[in-house]
Amino acid sequence: MEAIFDKSKVKKFLISVAGIILFTWLFFKIFPYIAPFVFAILLTFAIEPLVKLLVNKKIPRKLASLIVVFVLLALILFLLVFIISRVYSQARDFLETVPNLINEAYAIITSLLDSGNSIFIELPEELANFMSEVFESLLGYGGELINQAVNSILDIAISIPAAIIFTFMMIISTYFLSSDIIRIRRFINIQIPVFLIGKFNAVKINIQNSVLKLMKAYLIIMSVTFTELIIGFTILDVKYGLALAAIIAVADILPVVGTGGFLIPWAIFSFLNEDFTRGISLLVIYGVVMLIRQIIEPKIVGTQIGVHPVLTLGSMYIGIKAFGGIGIIMGPVIFLVLKSVSQVVFKHQTLKELLLLDRD
Repeated sequence: MEAIFDKSKVKKFLISVAGIILFTWLFFKIFPYIAPFVFAILLTFAIEPLVKLLVNKKIPRKLASLIVVFVLLALILFLLVFIISRVYSQARDFLETVPNLINEAYAIITSLLDSGNSIFIELPEELANFMSEVFESLLGYGGELINQAVNSILDIAISIPAAIIFTFMMIISTYFLSSDIIRIRRFINIQIPVFLIGKFNAVKINIQNSVLKLMKAYLIIMSVTFTELIIGFTILDVKYGLALAAIIAVADILPVVGTGGFLIPWAIFSFLNEDFTRGISLLVIYGVVMLIRQIIEPKIVGTQIGVHPVLTLGSMYIGIKAFGGIGIIMGPVIFLVLKSVSQVVFKHQTLKELLLLDRD
């Protein structure tokens, strides 16, 4: 039987798809300007069960919201103080050893240069010049890496005030939203048609469930990475191996940092320090972690969010192309949003049901 397209259905479908894509594009375009309030809304939903629990204990909602937000703020401050104090302590210990490390590195580089010069003398002139240029390029690349590291530290220092403002706005907004959530809901219900509220609630629930599953997927990946690292560090008898494995596993979720941001510089320093066994071992650990992650990530993420691994890979690739390194996470998140909105808008219908004439 020949398939006959329903023009009105096709038109409605195309308009709906265009609307979904436009809405998603606009949202992520303006996201940097509304990020504190978006996270405030998410936090409001997250703390609502605790606020309701206090309200049921005959505590006024405004006071209940203030208590929960205060506890949340205290927890954030405690974590920040703990992290900053640990980083400061480790940085202080590291800075105390920096002069010795610089002296050792200088001695190693001087030795390499002397060895290189003696080798270059015995080589043909053209080859010696080429090798000298390669060696100088490597040294220049090392200098660039140091400059990049310094610039990154400066960028982090500059961004601290913005992060404080962001957190302050988010916490204050969370309190106001939580304390007035009943009035806000009543206002929205008055302004928006009932059928749109129903669709919005369906999309919200769908996205919440999907995001929770995505978080679960990355927690599983983080646990696998942590296990691999702790096994490797135990074999190498690394001091503070447990803490280092935990820090690197968390950083591995961040595409800009990743496992390589720790293990590769560590391996290079080991080679410069003539600890070749440790340097090679660290590179092997890095290779194993990266290989296993590349294999399991699409499968785990796809299984948790209910899509085929190929689609997950596609969303990651498009995310990387569009957003850079962070796109490996943003890609699946945007895909989840589009998937959740589409399921509600199209009511889980197939393309046949959406586009073709009914043949009863």
